[in-house]
Amino acid sequence: MISFNKIINYTRAKIGFLSIALTAVLMIGLLPGCGSTTENTTSPVTTTPPPTTDYTVTFPLTIKDQTGQSFTFTKPATKIVSLAPGNTEIAFSIGLDANIIGDTTYCDYPPAAASKPKMGGFSTADTEAIVAAQPDLILTANLHITKVVPQLQSLLPKTAVFTLNPKTIQDVMDAMILVGKITDHLKQATEQVAALQAKFDSVTSKTVPLTSFQKPKVLYVLYPDPLMTVGPDTPQYQLVELAGGLSISRGMANGYPTMSIEALVAANPDIIITSGMGTAGSAKDQILNNPQLQTVAAVKNKQVFDIDGNIIQRMGPRLADGLIAMAQVIHPELGIK
Repeated sequence: MISFNKIINYTRAKIGFLSIALTAVLMIGLLPGCGSTTENTTSPVTTTPPPTTDYTVTFPLTIKDQTGQSFTFTKPATKIVSLAPGNTEIAFSIGLDANIIGDTTYCDYPPAAASKPKMGGFSTADTEAIVAAQPDLILTANLHITKVVPQLQSLLPKTAVFTLNPKTIQDVMDAMILVGKITDHLKQATEQVAALQAKFDSVTSKTVPLTSFQKPKVLYVLYPDPLMTVGPDTPQYQLVELAGGLSISRGMANGYPTMSIEALVAANPDIIITSGMGTAGSAKDQILNNPQLQTVAAVKNKQVFDIDGNIIQRMGPRLADGLIAMAQVIHPELGIK
């Protein structure tokens, strides 16, 4: 296994859901030059191997969440409320199904998550329902930090309001280990991280050897109108590059910048990947039917693909599936499964 020290180092920045990004549109960035070279710049995603096979967690346990806040758990957390779909998927993936006593209206994967009591919406929390449930662990996300977290800490001072704030693929792996520790599910978490590693390796073992000449120019469209893409510090950008593409948003602003139609035409991507719906029908259809984009190589050659946004935008274990899906459309000749 290649050391994680070779992973792409990204500047950390807040990553919100689509509707949050739409209310905080960044300035239009300048597209980079796309001159080809033979240099291979893609680094594989790898995780730090566990230092031991002893998965015993000793309580009391003092540990920090992904915002740096310290918590002391006198015993494993067993009654969990999850306030973000990515958090819910992490918890389910490490075997905490029976321990989840509530999640959000957006938590729909795995299917069992949809049947859990609903205790919040997109960026809100049903504090009355949460207090009534008396959880010993509330898994929050970055969009809750300013308002929801302090509110819950005030209402439930003895409950750990623990924030998962992953901004890279590695951060997702780390979040899984954190939740595994505080719930005494470290063995399950470590095994799931290893399984994800195998998925990433199945892709990067084929894409890392590619040269720039072999990599198509790719645009990932988060939203078509206004045209919003992903900056270099986002996991979606990382997925494009690891899948063997050259993101045309390289050099743009961090986060989720907008770009003009003129800039898109000038960049002339070979492949465009969309996720979700646009203002009128699917984002894919809006791109394909835009008369201003008919000369763009991706549109002209019908190389516009829609991938389920849940496996690309949710900060959970299905990012590995998102990487596989991206690699399949960017490099179908590699036979990645």
